[in-house]
Amino acid sequence: MSENNQGETCAACDPKTHISAEVKAMFKETNLTWEKLAELDEGVGRGKGSYRQTFLARLIKAQETLQKIGYSVRIEKD
Repeated sequence: MSENNQGETCAACDPKTHISAEVKAMFKETNLTWEKLAELDEGVGRGKGSYRQTFLARLIKAQETLQKIGYSVRIEKD
C-alpha cells in the first residue's frame, strides 16, 4: 500500500508511480501509448459507436484515477 497526495491509503496503486493497476492494465491490454491514443482519437468517430463509447468511458476513468492522485487532466472535444 502507498499514500497518495491527499494522505489516503491507495491499495490499488503502484507505490513508485501512484498509477493504479487498472490504468496500467488498460494501457498494457491495448499496447496503448500516448501516440497511439492520438491515432485512435482520429478514427473513433467513423461508424464505431460502441468502440467510441468504450474508449471515452476508459479515458474518463483514467482521468478520474489521475485526479485522485493529484494530476489535473482535461478532456475536450474540438
